[in-house]
Amino acid sequence: RVDRTPRVFVLRLIAMFRGQVSALEALKLSTDDLNRAKHLDDLRAPIDPRPTDAQLRRFAARATRARLHEAWVLERAEQGARKSTEGLKAWKDARDRLRAILEAKPPPALTVGELALNGLQVAELVGGKGPRVGESLRRCLDAVLDDPSLNTPERLTALIRAGK
Repeated sequence: RVDRTPRVFVLRLIAMFRGQVSALEALKLSTDDLNRAKHLDDLRAPIDPRPTDAQLRRFAARATRARLHEAWVLERAEQGARKSTEGLKAWKDARDRLRAILEAKPPPALTVGELALNGLQVAELVGGKGPRVGESLRRCLDAVLDDPSLNTPERLTALIRAGK
C-alpha cells in the first residue's frame, strides 16, 4: 500500500498503519495531521458490490470535498496492494461514476450548507431555534443524499412539516 501511495507524509502513514489509529497517536503527529489521518482511516470507498448513486453520494459527504481525492487514492493503493484486478476495475468504475455525479448540474448537496433551505428558514418552520433546527437540517441532508431532486425549498419544507 505504501509504495502505491503518493509521496505525501500523512497519506503514507495512513497507508502504513491502516486500521491502527493508536499507532498514529503514538507518533505524536500534529493535531491537524492526526485528525486528517483518523478521518481518512475511517473511510472505505464503497466499491464492492457495485454501489448505488446514493451510497456514492454518502461516501463523498463523509469524506468531504476536501478529502475525497485522498480517500480515493488510499482505496486505489489498497486494491493495488491486493493485486486485485477486479478490485481495481470496481474502484475505477465507482470513481468514474462518482465523478459524473459530482459534476452534474446542479451539483448534489453534500453538506447542510448546500441545502436549498438555510438554518433561519428551518427555524421558522420548526418554530424556533435549538436542536430541532439541526435535527431537521440533518434529516433533510439525509433525504437529499438519497434523492437529490428533493433539494428544493418546496420539497424540503414539505419534508420538515411532515417530520414535525
